[in-house]
Amino acid sequence: MEFTSFRKWMSIVVTDHENGKIKLYMKGADSEVLKRLSKTNSDEMIEEVKDYIKEASESGFWVLLLAYKFLSPEELLWLED
Repeated sequence: MEFTSFRKWMSIVVTDHENGKIKLYMKGADSEVLKRLSKTNSDEMIEEVKDYIKEASESGFWVLLLAYKFLSPEELLWLED
């Protein structure tokens, strides 16, 4: 999915043909990526990331986040529809 200023994020699917793993990579605005993180991430880890984002943005840096998820072949087929 391409980046748009409305969505504020983009993604790409990459297949490792050596081991058959499929990954969905997402990059975008911190607000968009954070709300899509897995619920299995610890609250402590999320707060640490938010603290780093705040520190970086207060220093004048433009902040983008990168996240990934392993996909099953079934999930990949769903994305292609």
